[in-house]
Amino acid sequence: RPDELRKLFPEAFAIGERWGTITVRHKGAACEVSTLRTGFGAGDGQRLDAIFAERLLEDLAFRDFTVNAMAVDASRGLLYDPFGGLDDIPKCVIRSTSDPAIKTLEDDGLRTMRAY
Repeated sequence: RPDELRKLFPEAFAIGERWGTITVRHKGAACEVSTLRTGFGAGDGQRLDAIFAERLLEDLAFRDFTVNAMAVDASRGLLYDPFGGLDDIPKCVIRSTSDPAIKTLEDDGLRTMRAY
């Protein structure tokens, strides 16, 4: 949750806090840090607010494409890649995490543009 991230990174600044994302600066580089999400729900009527997830796999399954559904545990040197996104990168393949794949595009029309 963004409030928990702010406790860990008090110097962080909001870039998309209502969606669970803040920006942290480390050694001069900006890094976006996102909390676990599983969807978006009605916010103020014009914008959507994040629905936060409890488990990593829930969050990764919510992502649009396999290359966006990976996570790193830097403290332990582990890569979480339940959908095979790492294998898709050198092949230049964009695959949906949803089955059927059309659901990804129906959920968010901008994903068509992101795929290109």
